Amino acid sequence: MGSEQLLDVLMLGLRVCDGLLIKDLVEQFGSQRIIQLIDALKDPTVTPRLVSLLDGQDEPVPLEEADIATIYRVRLTDPEGFLLSNEVLSSLFTRLMESPWNSADNL
Repeated sequence: MGSEQLLDVLMLGLRVCDGLLIKDLVEQFGSQRIIQLIDALKDPTVTPRLVSLLDGQDEPVPLEEADIATIYRVRLTDPEGFLLSNEVLSSLFTRLMESPWNSADNL
């Protein structure tokens, strides 16, 4: 699946309370793309204020420890992340569209 599909999944999935499971994203889009997503999510201006990176016990994962193996779920914070979801998604879209995997070969 290409970058447009990933962005669609993010746009829909982050707007539900449960957020998105990293394992499901890896199954759909591959580990390399989700590593890029996690790198984009590690922006300290966004996470942890607007986005929660959670382990399997729904405990926050510190940014310095956040990677594909430590994060189980990604979701918007309540209420601030939900209220500013357009800004979060815009920031993610920009960072992901600039990432190396977003080339004509991956669309």
